Amino acid sequence: MTKMRILFSVVFLTVHPMQASEPQEVIISGKVLNYAPESGDRTVTVIVNDYGRMTQLSYPSGVESSGHFLIEFGLYLPQDVMIKYKTNLRVIVHPGDSLHIEFDGSTNRRTRIFDSVKFAGNRAKTNSILAKYLHVYFTNRPSDIFLNDKKKTATPEQYIQFQDSIRSEFHSMRNKFLDEFDPNEEILRWTLAGIEFEYYTRLLLYPIEHRLLNNLSEENWDVPASYYAFVSVIPPLETKNLINTECFYFINGLFYSFIKPSLVNSAKTTNMQQQDSIVVSDIANLPRESDILKQLLLCHYFNREFERYEIETFEKYSSIVRRVLTNDFLYRPLMEHYMEVKQSIEQPEIAKDEITNNIQKESPENVFRQILDNNSNKVIYVNCWATWCSPCKRNFPDLLEMIGDYNGRDIAFVHLCFLSEMNHWKAVLTKYELPGEHYLLDNEQSRFFQEKFEMEGYPTYVIINKSGDIIRSGIDLLPNRKQARDLIKELL
Repeated sequence: MTKMRILFSVVFLTVHPMQASEPQEVIISGKVLNYAPESGDRTVTVIVNDYGRMTQLSYPSGVESSGHFLIEFGLYLPQDVMIKYKTNLRVIVHPGDSLHIEFDGSTNRRTRIFDSVKFAGNRAKTNSILAKYLHVYFTNRPSDIFLNDKKKTATPEQYIQFQDSIRSEFHSMRNKFLDEFDPNEEILRWTLAGIEFEYYTRLLLYPIEHRLLNNLSEENWDVPASYYAFVSVIPPLETKNLINTECFYFINGLFYSFIKPSLVNSAKTTNMQQQDSIVVSDIANLPRESDILKQLLLCHYFNREFERYEIETFEKYSSIVRRVLTNDFLYRPLMEHYMEVKQSIEQPEIAKDEITNNIQKESPENVFRQILDNNSNKVIYVNCWATWCSPCKRNFPDLLEMIGDYNGRDIAFVHLCFLSEMNHWKAVLTKYELPGEHYLLDNEQSRFFQEKFEMEGYPTYVIINKSGDIIRSGIDLLPNRKQARDLIKELL
């Protein structure tokens, strides 16, 4: 029995009534006290969980010289949102709320901000108590350095014991807080969900993070099957618990701990269509008691497909999607994402500074020669990517910033897309508008450049000097890394 099926057989989540069928406007206004624009911090950003797209949306606002800011966004259901300025703090809002917040902008220490923050408007009292709780929480929370050391060095048994002790300490801390402040039901629910689902998320992600921190593969190291015994006692997740962001991270933890490994394993023995059928069927056929779980996992799966510009599976199973996704706060954003991707595939709009090159039927050697001839006497930064590679696309904003930083210099940016469909390629170009020369490689051309650049995976970045010599290639030449910029500076 796979880990995914084990999960489905023991985790049951309670379904609750549907939320608002339309997103309602939320307004967060405020003032940054002791605002100093010369410090470089001139933007306040609100981060909102979009469960239908299984992503976090950013809503930035410039700060006026007086320190005032105003942010508006739509919301389907109550949740905590993150306000980012130097550091971050969480506030609870409901659809239709208008909340005013003032905080000290001269510090990046959360505890000092929680001491000074003031609220007015909807849920002002709730957020005042929440700020007091967060002050206690972050005062007692272990540092990220300490937590990462445990992830790296602890055995599975030791790690569970470690997280058990943290969980117990947080429950004791919470009980003392409740005795002192007697908060409302929403704070009771939010604090309990935070402790419980943060605990289970950390346990779910430990195997993945331990491998990453120790440069291990799943073939070299994995936890024993008995490690996942904790899954059988995960508490019910009610729709109203989605108010706490830890539930968002928990769903991500479930996906990457159970669904994604199952996809990787099934890829060894089945084709893509069979994989899709297995995953969609497993999720859709969860028992009724697991209704909200299967809705969230189905959203996660299809949004992951959309990020790869794959819409065929969604269209094939659209009737199942409509039957399973009974909550509008999930179905509507998922459909919006689908329509956006579909339109970008069917009606791509290539930006004028994205130069696409027709290299069909060209030999790989001629393609490489064309790149060098087009950019003679220039340093060339090559971005090797694929439409189905999420890490590749996550780096595009940094790459776009890098291109802007070198505007007018003797450097060219060349983007080689490997093993991808033309319509997906054009859709990505439409979305990201990366200036430079773009090439869509066929299978033969892809193999040639994989060998020539000694590629080990995607993304790979390559730096070529003005004489056309390949100087270096690798993942360490990321556009936001000092190594890449130092080497480019040396070659210019």
